[in-house]
Amino acid sequence: MDRIARYLQHDPPALGPALARFRELARSRLDDWELRDGGSLSDGFVKRLQDGSPPTPAELEASPLSWLKAIDRELFDTTAPGAKTPGTPVFDGDDKHWVVRRVRPGTGFNARKCKPGYYTPWHHVLSACIEGIPTQVRSVPHDTARACAQIVGKNAFKIAIARFEDGVVETFSQFEDINLFRMEGFDRPQTRLQSALDALSKACLEAVDCLIFPELTFTPDIARSFAEHLLDSALKFVPNLPPLVVLGSYHEATRTIERPDTRNRALLLAHDGSRLMCFDKRSKVLFKFEPDGPDWAEALAPCETPYELLPLDAGLVGLAICKDLFDGSISDLLRKLDLDWLLVPSMSDKLTQHEGKTKQLHHQSGTVSIVANQAMPGQAGGKSYPCGYVQQGPSPEPCADPFTIVTLSLAASRLRIVK
Repeated sequence: MDRIARYLQHDPPALGPALARFRELARSRLDDWELRDGGSLSDGFVKRLQDGSPPTPAELEASPLSWLKAIDRELFDTTAPGAKTPGTPVFDGDDKHWVVRRVRPGTGFNARKCKPGYYTPWHHVLSACIEGIPTQVRSVPHDTARACAQIVGKNAFKIAIARFEDGVVETFSQFEDINLFRMEGFDRPQTRLQSALDALSKACLEAVDCLIFPELTFTPDIARSFAEHLLDSALKFVPNLPPLVVLGSYHEATRTIERPDTRNRALLLAHDGSRLMCFDKRSKVLFKFEPDGPDWAEALAPCETPYELLPLDAGLVGLAICKDLFDGSISDLLRKLDLDWLLVPSMSDKLTQHEGKTKQLHHQSGTVSIVANQAMPGQAGGKSYPCGYVQQGPSPEPCADPFTIVTLSLAASRLRIVK
């Protein structure tokens, strides 16, 4: 408490570091604090911060939750509204944290709203490094912020989940001395691009807010062509372009074609094709090219890119690709992020492990997960193959068709609150 009091005694008060430090203390001492402090927001506490009369360490200790909420509110009132520009993380004396102003206070439906150590109504407070992975909060462009504000206005998030059934066949490079593989492309890339554009047209007709494609259904060239089409459409004022598009993922050589070093990257694009954030896969999947043949692993290079997050009016958005959802360091990181929305491009013949993780995230944090799943190479699709699912309650809701539209309510009554 001494450190928080010193931050508040600065001229002007260092409210960001104070809030980050207070939030971290709340996580470790919340049960004790709840026994002696109701945690209601006091206008008197806020006024003291405004008048330059900060609390003493003893006063902070006596009413910790009330002071935490007062600092959260005063920081919101003294920062400029507009597009979110997180800038650089703040340092609380021990660690760095992102403190990001919510455009609309109280938005997002984190199941831990009753736990001030995990949820502050006026700001997202996120560690700048989790499980050894740096995090990066992306800025939200004005056009995207305006488009996504309509999601909150209509109290619903309309999402299209797509899967390709165009008969296009994947092509691979196999590095036989080390049993690694990279997906190089498709036998008919123009057919795949047209399939993606057809899905976009359907999404526009249905006025969806987010279109999500599965894992390894693009190439870098197809992704660029798709983004250019979005830009051309935006310049022509094509109506109802989705403000959010998850461009599945693709393999890309990170050094030379001859070497196995590969990234598996998913992109989240804006309506005009600009990049909002990206995600690089960490956990290698194993694949058999022949039924009785050896296992081949994705030729993924060590990944040093930060985990990116997008703070929208409708809540905090994150990405994960298939196996990273339930295995490895990203899976551990997701457990500590308390996301509102998790978008997951996938390619798997079964989704049992995916469902186990998304159930856990929803039970713990209220996270709504949307999984778009593609048929594995060499396997037929069809309705018997899992198209993906939405986890917005205790049980996953499977997608019935290769192009499924779901409308997710933002009403708090639909959400399971964990106290």
